Amino acid sequence: MSDALVPSPSGDGPVFELSVKATEIRLELRVNDVPVLRLAGGQASTVFDVNPHVINGENTLTMIVRPLQRGEEFRRHASAEVTFHKRLSVSDQAIEPLATLVFEGPGANAANGFEKSPGYATVIPPVIEPMGLRATQKFEVSAPFAPWSWMTAPPIVVTESMRSELFTAVRRVHALMKARDIAGLSRECEHQAADWQQAYYLPNEAAAIRMLGVPQTFADQDVSVEDLPDGHFEVELLGGGRLIQLVDQNGDSPLRLRVRSVPKMVGRFVCVFCRTAGGLRIAR
Repeated sequence: MSDALVPSPSGDGPVFELSVKATEIRLELRVNDVPVLRLAGGQASTVFDVNPHVINGENTLTMIVRPLQRGEEFRRHASAEVTFHKRLSVSDQAIEPLATLVFEGPGANAANGFEKSPGYATVIPPVIEPMGLRATQKFEVSAPFAPWSWMTAPPIVVTESMRSELFTAVRRVHALMKARDIAGLSRECEHQAADWQQAYYLPNEAAAIRMLGVPQTFADQDVSVEDLPDGHFEVELLGGGRLIQLVDQNGDSPLRLRVRSVPKMVGRFVCVFCRTAGGLRIAR
């Protein structure tokens, strides 16, 4: 018998969150190899939910850290801490910490930077990457969620044909954004919406589409869609090889939004795809 939690009749089920603090560091966080936060630097302190990324059973929390500028060492006060915790409901203030990763500089590529993480000896040791360090911690979760849509998708192999298919998918989504085709974008996001409906205990898929913000964003005439930029883009495999996305040199989506009333604000429409019977479709 599974000990997974069951959402209450009100739909107010358990909430899974990350609590993050970071100073003088570039930071990326992943849950089960899916990016949930990227910070470009400065100082940050935030808490946010990650329900759509949590699975029942073994999960992983990954922290990737890099110096503020390419080619330099970690600065004197460079540090980051992230804790994955659970609350039994939105209204429950009691939290249960399940995993924590801590990084402290200074020192370029300091292999001992994660040693203050609780349970350090039991987690995957930090692996030095080009211009960055990565640490991953495994932990168990009792969650009420069935496997997410992308988890049964076939693995993706990056080939020239796959790159071409990915570029075509991104251009297709961009064209829908330009046309403000809310119905078309909602169809593109139907796999993600089905997951969001489950993750947030929503009554129907329409509520999930609204939660994703598709109707509100593209009905807002103050929001404009930029042309796809020229330049070099990288293909990134995620989710153990079942997810794929196109990113720029900073790891960001090339699909950019502007708010006319706030000229300096740039938003990103993130598209992480999985393979379906109908081709590549948005999963996250």
